[in-house]
Amino acid sequence: MKTIYIVGICGTAMGNIAIMLKKKGYDVLGSDSNIYPPMSTVLENAGITILKGYNEENIKKLPDIAIIGNVVRRNNPEAQYLMNKGVTYYSMPQALKMFFFKDKQTVVVTGTHGKTTTSFMAAWMLEQAGLKPGFFVGGVPKDFDVMGREAKGNYFVIEGDEYDTAFFDKGAKFFHYDPKYLIINCIEFDHADIFPDLQSIKNSFEKLITMMPKDGVIIYNAQDKNILDIIGKAKCKTVSFATSGAGADYTFNGVRTIHSDLKLGTEPKLEFIVQNKGKAHQFRLNMPGTHNAMNAMAVIALSQEMGINIEKVKKAFDTFKGVKRRQDVYGIAGGRIIIDDFAHHPTAIASSIDAVRDWYFPRKLWCVFEPRSATSRTNILQNEVIGALGHAQNVLIAPVNQPERVEKEKRFDPEFVCKTLREKGINAKSPNNTDEIVKELASGTSSGDVILIMSNGGFGGIYEKLMTILKG
Repeated sequence: MKTIYIVGICGTAMGNIAIMLKKKGYDVLGSDSNIYPPMSTVLENAGITILKGYNEENIKKLPDIAIIGNVVRRNNPEAQYLMNKGVTYYSMPQALKMFFFKDKQTVVVTGTHGKTTTSFMAAWMLEQAGLKPGFFVGGVPKDFDVMGREAKGNYFVIEGDEYDTAFFDKGAKFFHYDPKYLIINCIEFDHADIFPDLQSIKNSFEKLITMMPKDGVIIYNAQDKNILDIIGKAKCKTVSFATSGAGADYTFNGVRTIHSDLKLGTEPKLEFIVQNKGKAHQFRLNMPGTHNAMNAMAVIALSQEMGINIEKVKKAFDTFKGVKRRQDVYGIAGGRIIIDDFAHHPTAIASSIDAVRDWYFPRKLWCVFEPRSATSRTNILQNEVIGALGHAQNVLIAPVNQPERVEKEKRFDPEFVCKTLREKGINAKSPNNTDEIVKELASGTSSGDVILIMSNGGFGGIYEKLMTILKG
């Protein structure tokens, strides 16, 4: 049995691959500077030893292999020790390829938005078609009991991130995934901590496109100008999807929300019709928003390229529960519905607001936003955030998370954003902390209201605090 040592084991992706390797029969252990639940508990329950802090004393016996996470810096003492001792080491993307999909056909889902949902949607579609796919996705699914698993069939679905790989490999993670099928949902500016501008992001995607094998397939959003700028570089088959009238291979129309009926006890559904080569099929999803219909259309196109019966695809969508933290009902307290959502980019913020407002119409909607990601802490997309939050009528903006990481003149300004929103007739406030936001919601909302909380982090425990105070 080979021993694998993981530097930075408690991150979501690293913990996930640790568990997959353990199930595969390897002796796995690792270290991290931040050891906390739920990942620490999950790893310990899997029989994986976690060592606190980064210290070469942790490595009393040299492992056969090391995996070094992308949060680990070049001066990390463990990384330096392992490399100096000549231990074979991999980045996480390299390890995934080596151990899990070296001989599989990979489905790589990329784009600024929708990667996680589309990846799990594709994995669930393949699962329902009886193809037993492997998958590795950076989110928590409602349809599977794990975030990643080894493939028993021929396909492996992976969320393809354009973020850099490791301190020893500054290329995008998705360069390592060798896609047979590539989905590109959209390309926008993000990850301001490593990309200087939009063009540098487009360059990464263009390189990925040119790396595709000639017998590969690229499925892309034909409404995205940035994708259209580079898709011509493809040497393989390309398949496009878009809304009605865009001249794409797959289009949809008739998108509508079928609202819940309390008398009949029915849940809401998203219904839409997809057209391809003169044929039309109706689909239903248990999740809101035109953006999710677009995600689904990419998976529909994928299924047809794979030759999967369309009725199996319909059944998969009809049973797909979605992903946690994506327009996800956290709980109901005091008659208020609390929605947890990962949105932090302007496009995702606007899509989430529109989707939740329509899904729960005619309830009053309150939107709470935390500027937490590397990009949303800055004012690079501040005007776009103002436009996105302008889709709501009631807005609360939290203080910038870890503001010291951004120079003041480049930092997102909640007070300015709220002032601008108020000038547009929107009820917008920027409380000083999470507790003030909770008090504001407790006093300002009423039974029947919907509270949409948008953050890519824990947001100071706002969810639990809000549930407690609203239950009274």
